[in-house]
Amino acid sequence: MGEPCALITAAGRGERALSRPPNGTPACTKVLRPIVGQPMLAHTIAPFHASHRVGSIVVTASAQHLAAVSHLVRACGFTKVVAVVEGGPTRQDSVRLGLDAVPADAPLVAIHDGARPAVTQEIIHRTLDAAEQYGAAVAAMPTVDTVAISTPDGMLLDTPPRDRVWIVQTPQTFRAELIRRAHRLALQDGFTGTDDASLVSRLGHAVKLVEGSWENLKVTHAEDFARAEEVLARRMTADRSPTAPVRVGIGYDIHRLVEGRALVLCGVSVPHSAGLHGHSDADAATHALMDALLGASGLPDIGNLFPDTDPAYEGARSLDLLRRVVARLAQAGLRPHNADITIVAERPKLASYVPAMRQTLADALGVPVSRVGVKATTNEGLDAVGRLEAIAAHAVATVVPAEVDVR
Repeated sequence: MGEPCALITAAGRGERALSRPPNGTPACTKVLRPIVGQPMLAHTIAPFHASHRVGSIVVTASAQHLAAVSHLVRACGFTKVVAVVEGGPTRQDSVRLGLDAVPADAPLVAIHDGARPAVTQEIIHRTLDAAEQYGAAVAAMPTVDTVAISTPDGMLLDTPPRDRVWIVQTPQTFRAELIRRAHRLALQDGFTGTDDASLVSRLGHAVKLVEGSWENLKVTHAEDFARAEEVLARRMTADRSPTAPVRVGIGYDIHRLVEGRALVLCGVSVPHSAGLHGHSDADAATHALMDALLGASGLPDIGNLFPDTDPAYEGARSLDLLRRVVARLAQAGLRPHNADITIVAERPKLASYVPAMRQTLADALGVPVSRVGVKATTNEGLDAVGRLEAIAAHAVATVVPAEVDVR
């Protein structure tokens, strides 16, 4: 059996939010409008992508914005996204179409509004836990206000007890076969529900309410952007505070030596009878450093960001990819602080190239050369490296919040 899948709905037109674009910005679908420097949808996808319990993600988008959403997914390195699906005229239609793209072996489906960018992994995991036990679970919050039920002409009809009234949010998480059946029967019966939980409830299946958060707001009106920005900015500020810990990452790479290839290590060309085999320039030392930086930042590794199946990276300079990694860190509010690389090679001797390697990496990282260490050692004739078949590299890197001065 596979892992749970997240289905994120982003096919709405967002007309209420677009009625008064903030600060005179041009109109666009609300989920692509930036909040704290990133499109809203990127904030929404991020906690699902970071969750170790979510194995895949499906995103629905309108036909008009399908290409833009697909580009966002690629640009942000959301490699868990297995499909970006054109949605339907209503949210219910979009969810039904999205369910067709959910992997067949996914046991649970967590359905979430693309316009709820402040969801957390804790909320996601609570719904997964409850859905595993009960089959259906939704994030919700108990109301603090009295709720009135009105007559069609706006007169007070009833006031249900407050302690039994909840404000329903998303994610709404279900066993996959249950939510598929609920949507299939709703389509067959011509039934339109208020949300996915209502489709499951009409089957007679109980839905468990689990704690959400008042910060897990849905951006519906133009003024909601300011509230969402406040929540997300506060979280980012906490991550970047002077008390935020220095983050440490470790990277490793190894490439085979082959004739007819140039040998590049730490961005420096090294004369040798053989070079490293790979899709890019196969700079194993720089690859290890990139993975160390990405790991410290909680970002996808280079295999996800720069896959060797993508023709765009064939023959790419790893030093250029390192600069792109540094830019990705900046988008996350982080920057490199120092790096230490150990190259393991029997031949050639690298000592005379180390100063150039340190300076080259320091320039790409944007740090003083005193914060970059490069060492070379042999493998004492052992294994593939010792047999002159390969060169390996280990790297350790630290990153810090962009605004913090760590001396």
